[in-house]
Amino acid sequence: MIIDLQAWTTNNRVLIKAPQADLHIDLANIIALNKTNNKIVAVGKTEAEMKEQSKLGWRLHKDKIKFVAPFATNAFKPEVAKLMLMFYAYRAAQQLRPGTFGQLISMVIDRFSIDLRISDYENVPSDQRDEFEELMQKDRVIDTLIINGQRLKG
Repeated sequence: MIIDLQAWTTNNRVLIKAPQADLHIDLANIIALNKTNNKIVAVGKTEAEMKEQSKLGWRLHKDKIKFVAPFATNAFKPEVAKLMLMFYAYRAAQQLRPGTFGQLISMVIDRFSIDLRISDYENVPSDQRDEFEELMQKDRVIDTLIINGQRLKG
């Protein structure tokens, strides 16, 4: 199954929709990563929100976390931008095929059609744009890729 993922980004916000999965997400353009292995700790949560959510956890782990705005044009991070998009693509797949067996089926047969709109994308350095586009094009689960109206794959 081809799962449609639509994403609109600004320096401050990310809006993601996956109509088939009835997924609608509007969150801050921020992702918290573990500094040592770059694994996702939180998506769309600010430092203040994480601290409020768990004061003890924040006190114990704050030095191990880094915050990145993956789609901010002045700090664009190709690998983190892809990570954030794919996090929500897989979340949509999980909603469509819940459970372990559903996830196994999804890993084999599901692909994603991604229509991405990045505001001020032309202001992102060309080497970072090229890296991002190459990362996205190489991913076997991405069937179709459109960035700001330009079809790059599929």
